[in-house]
Amino acid sequence: QWFVKVEPLVGPAMEAVKQGEADFVPEQWENTYFRWMENLRDWCISRQLWWGHRIPAWYCSCGEVVVSQNEPAICPTCGSNDLIQDEDVLDTWFSSALWPFSTLGWPDETADLERFYPTSVLVTGYDIISFWVSRMLMMGVHFLPDVPFRTIVIHGMVRDEFHNKMSKSRNNTVDPLEVIEGHGADPLRLALLQAAGPGQDVPFSMDWVEGARKFGNKLWNAVRFVLNHTGAGSVPADAGYPDDPSPESAWILGRLGEVGERFDALSDEYRLADAYSMLYNFAWSEVFDWYIELSKALTDGPEADEVRATLGVVMRDVLKLFHPVIPFVTEELWKELVGDGFIASSAWPVVPPVSAPPSMTTFQELVTGVRQFRATHGLSPRSELKLVIDDPNGVAEAWWDRQFLSLVSVVPTYGTDAPEGSTRIVAGSLTAYLPMEGIVDVALEKERLNKRIADEEDVVRKAGAKLTNADFVDKAPSAVVEKERGKLAEAEAKLASLRAQLVDLG
Repeated sequence: QWFVKVEPLVGPAMEAVKQGEADFVPEQWENTYFRWMENLRDWCISRQLWWGHRIPAWYCSCGEVVVSQNEPAICPTCGSNDLIQDEDVLDTWFSSALWPFSTLGWPDETADLERFYPTSVLVTGYDIISFWVSRMLMMGVHFLPDVPFRTIVIHGMVRDEFHNKMSKSRNNTVDPLEVIEGHGADPLRLALLQAAGPGQDVPFSMDWVEGARKFGNKLWNAVRFVLNHTGAGSVPADAGYPDDPSPESAWILGRLGEVGERFDALSDEYRLADAYSMLYNFAWSEVFDWYIELSKALTDGPEADEVRATLGVVMRDVLKLFHPVIPFVTEELWKELVGDGFIASSAWPVVPPVSAPPSMTTFQELVTGVRQFRATHGLSPRSELKLVIDDPNGVAEAWWDRQFLSLVSVVPTYGTDAPEGSTRIVAGSLTAYLPMEGIVDVALEKERLNKRIADEEDVVRKAGAKLTNADFVDKAPSAVVEKERGKLAEAEAKLASLRAQLVDLG
């Protein structure tokens, strides 16, 4: 058996990481690296396999052992040419440890080696930090001498939906080729990426892939809607953004700029799951569900040209942002929308700052509140509702003038007094009251509110307990702690609103 003496290799490789020459993302995984290196013993590199790099050692009948880069012709001790090469092969991880520089022409000083070593980023699973990452660092620092990569991004393992390790014995494995055959490569890639938080395992579910496939259909339909109003190939790849956008267009352009900037920041931090989840929610909840719906009331009016132009550039940029993860769908849609060139060679979107009307958020909250009221009580979207609005800043009145409140079939009146037996919707600076007489059973509504209050109190209690636990706050990943704080704040806000609604019912 042949061994590598690791003592001369371990110290410099550990020091390189301690000095920040190579960084782990998430940072916590460097602890795994250090624990392995601190307890490393000499490394047996002999393997009894058919395939692999054969160990470069030759044995002579006189007892001499020759280790050579090239096959020796004769024994240097006795001159015999009866030399037999070791039948073992090198450990796969030994060969792989040389990969970052052996592929670039090393040991020769080649142009490729000078240009591409060290590389920027290594992406790998936490299960081979010890087998591969540590050994590449040892070899690179020893032979070059420099680390083979500046950043080591660690991802988790794909498991089944119950968090079990996939294995043939459990019969829970998934063949990606079968998934691609049934749903496409783009949905599989998007589903995996959205779930793959840095260093966290991915509990794979086909429901995710199906959801990603439906998103692709939704994206396709959104582009078709734009094409119906703009025409095929009508959005130039380098088209600018409207100079004097309507309030709705200013809002979506402002949001597009904010999302694009945040997307870039998350990508720079290798938080691709967060980046694409945010982009997914923006496209579906804001572009598809809001701006496209609002544009339907504007494409035949005096602002039609500006709205069509905004529709075009927003969809163009959404395709660009999604292209790295769903390249097939976006490239096809690019051909329809833009026509010229390839999306892959187009410029990355940078949206100039746009002052969006702050009242848009208030308007959205009001419309959402009305829609939730209908859904809760099983009312038809077309059934007309009376709405008493306390609107000190005239927000609802301005949107009513733009005919958008007709989207939720309400008849508004304005005043500060809440009608008896009404429920309230708080939206920004305004409060809207929905008289419930003749619409819902007030006693049942009180029962429903009390149940929801109990549910939110439970969320507040559990989240509060976690956040007052010093072990959780100190040891859990910062993103998990922040998520819990957000959950607590959201539950407290809901609780305040539900309690106010209960008071309004008397």
